[in-house]
Amino acid sequence: MSISYKTDIGSTRYIWLIATMGILLISLLVYAGLNIVQPYLWYDEAVQFWIGKGLNPDSPSFSTPGNFADVFENNRYYNLDPGGFSLLLHAWSAISNQVVWLRLLPFLFFIASVAVAMYSAWILTGQRHWAFLAGFIPFLIANWIHMSVELRAYSMEGLGTMLCIAGLLHLQQALNMKRLLAWSLVFCFFMSSRYTEVIMVAITSVYVLYLIYRHTANIKQVVVYSLVYALPLCLTVAGIYVWVMQIQNADMNALHYLPYLSRNISLLWKPNVMLFNVFYLLNSVCFLVSFKVTALKPLRPLFFLASASNTVLILLSLAGFHPWGPFSYRCLSLLIMQVACSCLALIAWLNSSWSQWQLRITVFMLFLMLGFSLSKHPKAIRRFKDKQNVYYAFQHQVVPANFKLYADYFEAPYIKYLFEYGDGKTWATPQYPDQFRLAVCTRHGFTQGNQSPYFNYLKTQPVMNDLLEYDWLLTPQLFQKGQHDAWELLSGSSSVWVKKLNKETDDEQ
Repeated sequence: MSISYKTDIGSTRYIWLIATMGILLISLLVYAGLNIVQPYLWYDEAVQFWIGKGLNPDSPSFSTPGNFADVFENNRYYNLDPGGFSLLLHAWSAISNQVVWLRLLPFLFFIASVAVAMYSAWILTGQRHWAFLAGFIPFLIANWIHMSVELRAYSMEGLGTMLCIAGLLHLQQALNMKRLLAWSLVFCFFMSSRYTEVIMVAITSVYVLYLIYRHTANIKQVVVYSLVYALPLCLTVAGIYVWVMQIQNADMNALHYLPYLSRNISLLWKPNVMLFNVFYLLNSVCFLVSFKVTALKPLRPLFFLASASNTVLILLSLAGFHPWGPFSYRCLSLLIMQVACSCLALIAWLNSSWSQWQLRITVFMLFLMLGFSLSKHPKAIRRFKDKQNVYYAFQHQVVPANFKLYADYFEAPYIKYLFEYGDGKTWATPQYPDQFRLAVCTRHGFTQGNQSPYFNYLKTQPVMNDLLEYDWLLTPQLFQKGQHDAWELLSGSSSVWVKKLNKETDDEQ
């Protein structure tokens, strides 16, 4: 079923609309694409790279990359995702290991989400201009733009969330076994991105089963259709739990660095989430009203996804099983679901209610700008400033030939990438790895007794003043332990420390 009305805006106006949108879209793509060339891989990204190579961040230097089985195994012990993105990255990096090529993989997922948003609006309205405008929905969320080039599974998760919306709208049009199986397999693929996406697919599946119950002829057909759709999903979830999650975090223990309502329920009414909660309540009310108001029935899947996703994550967070925070990167799907469903519902309403297309576009663009400004502070879109990471420290500083360098566990995975696969291979720097000491970390996740090995590892780390045998320290982490008065930050850097004695000697010379 679709909401469709005749809207002839004329060829001249279409040219104006397409030209305006083309300029805006190109500007946004360029703005987001600036980050693709960012050469620095922070800790999580560098770890993801090594997992994609079938290795782990603690593997010896110049280790031979593994195969898909090695990728799967290392993902279980050094990541907290199901591992689908790691397997894709393994195949992707077989073509090139350049950072631009690596970042292009998650960015392609982001660009694909633009097409999915346009497709969803086309289902709802049947109008090209609304479909074009819906392509701006992914650009509403600064967090999503920021994570669009993150070398992790966030963009894959975001696309999967958008496909949950498109899938429901498509299945609402017509139900048959071919469609059900196709969407089930699509959801299975994207559930392998991140655990939050498993939750989003589960919520989507509740409504799919409702559609099967309402639009099939008899109980036998309900059972057959339900099995065709649900069996692949259930097998995928079981496989993820048995082969991956049981190794990483079988009891879904809370991670200390994430926001949980079980620790701080006041997160629900913080000022920066109040408008998000208003839209959540509005979608919840519209979902209930849609059972009485026929005109809202085609939009019911949108209202359901927007309200149910937040309700479920609130309950899980209260129980300590999942973080909650509309503007937290770890809850990216929550914000995507709320913004995308609200925008698509608004598109359908504007398409059916007003006659002046200029006013419709103006109101919608204002809505986009409002959502963009509320989603995250704009500085989040620019990933890193130049000279604030070790890449620029090596590139712009004269490094003595006989110096010795210590990299803590946070920077060590990137140093390995830089000198084994990145630009560092051609730099005139001290011999790698002989004059480097790269600290090893430990596996991610939890061990027996539900304890994270990470905390015991931190207790074993030295203080900076115990490392005076080195000339440089790459250590954003050890600074937190204090006892670092023998060191000073390299000019323009936030994590490269130079021994003060060396500097004073150089000045005297």
